[in-house]
Amino acid sequence: MDSTKRILLSKTLLMHGQVQKMGDYMLNSVIVTALALIILVAVAIPAAYVLARFKFPGSKLINTLLKGGLFINVNYIVVPIFLMLLDWDKGLKIIWNRKWLLLK
Repeated sequence: MDSTKRILLSKTLLMHGQVQKMGDYMLNSVIVTALALIILVAVAIPAAYVLARFKFPGSKLINTLLKGGLFINVNYIVVPIFLMLLDWDKGLKIIWNRKWLLLK
């Protein structure tokens, strides 16, 4: 590729990045993913330990429900969670006049 095509391509990509604000979207994705991962690990590790080590009334029912939950497709869960977080963000913006969960 000659230098003219390279310059045009780099200018086009630069303008596209400025218009679309891809950095903000990437940061939003990283924030949401990190929060979800932290919450997941904080809840799943102690729950798995208790369910594996201790026998208590209802433990078989809880294990059965958890195993049954594995049959639910992730795509059915992600959109409602995103909409819920978006509503929380709108509510927090009304209360404190600042966005919390999503930057843009």
